[in-house]
Amino acid sequence: MIKDKTLVAAAEIGKLFVEPEPKPEVPFLNFAPLLNALAKVQESARDFEEARKQTNPNEQFLFASETQQALDVVLMQMEQALTRAEGLPRRPWYQHMIYAPGFYTGYGVKTLPGVREALEERNWSEAAEQIEKASETIGKFGGEIEKATRLLKRSRGGAG
Repeated sequence: MIKDKTLVAAAEIGKLFVEPEPKPEVPFLNFAPLLNALAKVQESARDFEEARKQTNPNEQFLFASETQQALDVVLMQMEQALTRAEGLPRRPWYQHMIYAPGFYTGYGVKTLPGVREALEERNWSEAAEQIEKASETIGKFGGEIEKATRLLKRSRGGAG
Protein backbone atom coordinates (compact mmCIF):
# COMPACT_ATOMS: atom_id res chain seq x y z
CA MET A 1 0.00 0.00 0.00
CA ILE A 2 1.30 3.48 -0.92
CA LYS A 3 1.41 6.04 1.92
CA ASP A 4 0.51 9.71 1.61
CA LYS A 5 2.89 11.86 -0.44
CA THR A 6 4.54 8.85 -2.07
CA LEU A 7 4.24 7.75 -5.65
CA VAL A 8 5.42 4.78 -7.59
CA ALA A 9 7.99 6.06 -10.07
CA ALA A 10 7.01 5.02 -13.59
CA ALA A 11 10.58 4.31 -14.66
CA GLU A 12 11.35 2.21 -11.61
CA ILE A 13 8.27 0.23 -10.81
CA GLY A 14 8.22 -0.93 -7.26
CA LYS A 15 10.50 1.83 -5.89
CA LEU A 16 8.84 4.53 -3.89
CA PHE A 17 9.31 8.20 -4.67
CA VAL A 18 8.69 10.72 -1.92
CA GLU A 19 7.78 14.13 -3.24
CA PRO A 20 9.94 16.77 -1.51
CA GLU A 21 8.31 19.41 0.63
CA PRO A 22 8.40 22.85 -1.00
CA LYS A 23 10.83 25.26 0.63
CA PRO A 24 9.46 28.47 2.15
CA GLU A 25 9.55 31.55 -0.05
CA VAL A 26 12.67 33.68 -0.04
CA PRO A 27 12.04 37.01 1.70
CA PHE A 28 13.04 40.32 0.18
CA LEU A 29 16.73 41.05 0.73
CA ASN A 30 18.05 44.55 0.14
CA PHE A 31 21.17 44.37 -2.04
CA ALA A 32 21.13 48.15 -2.68
CA PRO A 33 23.91 48.91 -0.14
CA LEU A 34 26.15 46.39 -1.89
CA LEU A 35 25.37 47.81 -5.33
CA ASN A 36 25.94 51.36 -4.05
CA ALA A 37 29.31 50.40 -2.56
CA LEU A 38 30.36 48.78 -5.83
CA ALA A 39 29.31 51.90 -7.75
CA LYS A 40 31.43 54.01 -5.36
CA VAL A 41 34.46 51.78 -5.97
CA GLN A 42 33.99 52.04 -9.73
CA GLU A 43 33.75 55.83 -9.53
CA SER A 44 36.79 56.01 -7.25
CA ALA A 45 38.77 53.78 -9.61
CA ARG A 46 37.87 55.99 -12.60
CA ASP A 47 38.96 59.09 -10.66
CA PHE A 48 42.23 57.41 -9.68
CA GLU A 49 42.92 56.37 -13.27
CA GLU A 50 42.23 59.90 -14.49
CA ALA A 51 44.59 61.35 -11.87
CA ARG A 52 47.22 58.76 -12.80
CA LYS A 53 46.93 59.61 -16.51
CA GLN A 54 47.37 63.31 -15.74
CA THR A 55 50.61 62.62 -13.91
CA ASN A 56 53.54 63.33 -16.21
CA PRO A 57 55.12 59.91 -16.95
CA ASN A 58 58.62 61.40 -16.67
CA GLU A 59 57.81 62.75 -13.22
CA GLN A 60 55.54 59.92 -12.11
CA PHE A 61 58.09 58.42 -9.72
CA LEU A 62 59.78 61.69 -8.80
CA PHE A 63 57.14 62.87 -6.32
CA ALA A 64 58.28 64.39 -3.10
CA SER A 65 59.53 61.43 -1.10
CA GLU A 66 56.90 62.01 1.60
CA THR A 67 54.10 61.89 -0.98
CA GLN A 68 55.53 58.78 -2.60
CA GLN A 69 55.87 57.06 0.76
CA ALA A 70 52.30 58.00 1.69
CA LEU A 71 51.02 56.68 -1.65
CA ASP A 72 52.98 53.46 -1.18
CA VAL A 73 51.43 52.95 2.26
CA VAL A 74 47.90 53.51 0.95
CA LEU A 75 48.40 51.13 -1.98
CA MET A 76 49.96 48.44 0.21
CA GLN A 77 47.10 48.60 2.71
CA MET A 78 44.29 48.43 0.16
CA GLU A 79 43.91 44.65 0.39
CA GLN A 80 43.69 44.91 4.17
CA ALA A 81 40.73 47.27 3.73
CA LEU A 82 38.82 44.25 2.41
CA THR A 83 39.07 42.43 5.74
CA ARG A 84 37.12 42.64 8.99
CA ALA A 85 38.63 41.80 12.36
CA GLU A 86 35.64 39.67 13.44
CA GLY A 87 36.01 37.42 10.39
CA LEU A 88 33.29 35.35 8.77
CA PRO A 89 30.37 33.71 10.59
CA ARG A 90 31.45 30.38 12.11
CA ARG A 91 35.04 31.04 10.86
CA PRO A 92 36.49 34.11 12.54
CA TRP A 93 39.98 33.21 11.32
CA TYR A 94 38.93 34.06 7.71
CA GLN A 95 38.77 37.83 7.73
CA HIS A 96 38.57 38.59 4.00
CA MET A 97 35.07 39.70 3.04
CA ILE A 98 35.52 39.33 -0.74
CA TYR A 99 36.84 35.80 -1.03
CA ALA A 100 37.57 32.84 1.22
CA PRO A 101 37.51 29.06 1.05
CA GLY A 102 33.94 27.81 1.20
CA PHE A 103 32.67 26.36 4.47
CA TYR A 104 31.85 23.04 2.77
CA THR A 105 34.08 23.24 -0.31
CA GLY A 106 37.52 22.69 1.16
CA TYR A 107 39.83 25.01 -0.71
CA GLY A 108 37.25 25.96 -3.36
CA VAL A 109 36.99 29.75 -3.22
CA LYS A 110 33.72 31.57 -2.60
CA THR A 111 33.24 35.20 -3.52
CA LEU A 112 31.46 37.39 -0.97
CA PRO A 113 31.57 34.33 1.31
CA GLY A 114 29.56 35.78 4.19
CA VAL A 115 26.68 36.73 1.91
CA ARG A 116 26.85 33.68 -0.32
CA GLU A 117 26.99 31.10 2.43
CA ALA A 118 24.14 32.72 4.35
CA LEU A 119 22.03 32.58 1.17
CA GLU A 120 22.97 28.97 0.55
CA GLU A 121 22.01 28.10 4.12
CA ARG A 122 18.75 30.06 3.72
CA ASN A 123 19.68 32.09 6.78
CA TRP A 124 18.00 35.32 5.72
CA SER A 125 18.83 37.42 8.78
CA GLU A 126 22.51 36.51 8.49
CA ALA A 127 22.40 37.24 4.75
CA ALA A 128 21.03 40.74 5.41
CA GLU A 129 23.70 41.32 8.07
CA GLN A 130 26.48 40.08 5.78
CA ILE A 131 25.25 42.27 2.90
CA GLU A 132 25.67 45.28 5.20
CA LYS A 133 29.13 44.19 6.35
CA ALA A 134 30.32 43.48 2.81
CA SER A 135 28.94 46.86 1.71
CA GLU A 136 30.80 48.67 4.49
CA THR A 137 33.99 46.81 3.63
CA ILE A 138 33.75 47.61 -0.07
CA GLY A 139 32.98 51.23 0.82
CA LYS A 140 36.12 51.32 2.98
CA PHE A 141 38.09 50.00 0.00
CA GLY A 142 36.67 52.80 -2.15
CA GLY A 143 37.80 55.26 0.50
CA GLU A 144 41.35 53.94 0.21
CA ILE A 145 41.26 54.47 -3.56
CA GLU A 146 40.10 58.04 -2.91
CA LYS A 147 43.06 58.59 -0.54
CA ALA A 148 45.44 57.45 -3.27
CA THR A 149 43.73 59.77 -5.77
CA ARG A 150 44.11 62.77 -3.45
CA LEU A 151 47.81 62.00 -3.03
CA LEU A 152 48.30 61.86 -6.82
CA LYS A 153 46.48 65.16 -7.28
CA ARG A 154 48.42 66.78 -4.45
CA SER A 155 51.70 65.62 -6.02
CA ARG A 156 50.76 67.57 -9.17
CA GLY A 157 49.96 70.64 -7.09
CA GLY A 158 46.23 70.19 -7.76
CA ALA A 159 43.41 70.35 -5.29
CA GLY A 160 43.22 67.28 -3.09
